[in-house]
Amino acid sequence: MAQYAILRVQKLKSAVAVQRSMKHAFREQDTPNADPERTPDNTHIGANSVAEGMAAFRSRLPDKYRKDAVLAIEYL
Repeated sequence: MAQYAILRVQKLKSAVAVQRSMKHAFREQDTPNADPERTPDNTHIGANSVAEGMAAFRSRLPDKYRKDAVLAIEYL
């Protein structure tokens, strides 16, 4: 049986995009393509909740940044 690996990389350019991505990953929003029975098997590295992740994200942002800056890069 062949095994495959997928690496998806996405630029996140706003705090809203970062929060939306975290809500999706932590299943705090409706995610119709995810099997709810397998959600407990998910693994997250770093934060354990959206609130914790957003606090860490905001604490690392510089005081000033360009309006078109990439604020985070999501790897899946």
